Amino acid sequence: DERGRAVPVEVVQTSAATHCCRYTVSSPSAHVLHVRYGSVDVPGSPFRVRVTQPFAPERCRIVGGKVKDSVLGRPVQFYVESREAGPGNLSVEAVTADGRRRFKGHLSQTVNGKTLCRLNLPAVDRYTTSVRYDGVDITGSPFKLRVLQPPKPSMVMAFGQGLSNCTVGHSGDFIVDVTDAGSGMLGIRVHGPRGGFKVDTTRLPSNDKQILVEYNPVERGDYQINITWADEPIPGSPFMLTVYESGGELGLSV
Repeated sequence: DERGRAVPVEVVQTSAATHCCRYTVSSPSAHVLHVRYGSVDVPGSPFRVRVTQPFAPERCRIVGGKVKDSVLGRPVQFYVESREAGPGNLSVEAVTADGRRRFKGHLSQTVNGKTLCRLNLPAVDRYTTSVRYDGVDITGSPFKLRVLQPPKPSMVMAFGQGLSNCTVGHSGDFIVDVTDAGSGMLGIRVHGPRGGFKVDTTRLPSNDKQILVEYNPVERGDYQINITWADEPIPGSPFMLTVYESGGELGLSV
């Protein structure tokens, strides 16, 4: 082999004029095979033998596990590790939910031997994505992948008395409406007296695009409520909230 180590060869005579030669190598590398009759190399000897990894698509894997959903206009990207899978060709394909449209992935090698897979998907949909090695699905393939509407923080609305005032010991609440906000995650951070209150969020049963935010303050004072969608502030944020000691202080009859 490349290190100069000899590989045992079993030679079995099968007839008066033929012999069967068998050998097993333990690692992939280049080998030089000498075939001699007596002490003279036969024509063509020595032979160059390249030993590669056995074909094992199950050893292909998507780096990092599950591929994350994406938003429209942003390519889906993930890496595949195939160095232990033996010789073969990698392919990526995404199919729309109705099965009518297919999109091929673009592949490129990276410096660390992994393959960068990129899919440019043109529409909001749920795609079935297949990653194959020489036509065989690798571990975890196929999988579902969603392309969502991009986030629109400017379309989020927050409303309710609980955004402006409340009293100690009484629950406050407000609604955040994300109906037209695209994909994203709601973020709520409260700044004010330490330990003043914590917020709980619940999607309304009648409309899961409206989120009820509730809190029960235990400290009076001025608070700032920061509301974000996809890490961007929504219109009106931050909201200034005053928590009063009593309803009388707020100007309500008690």
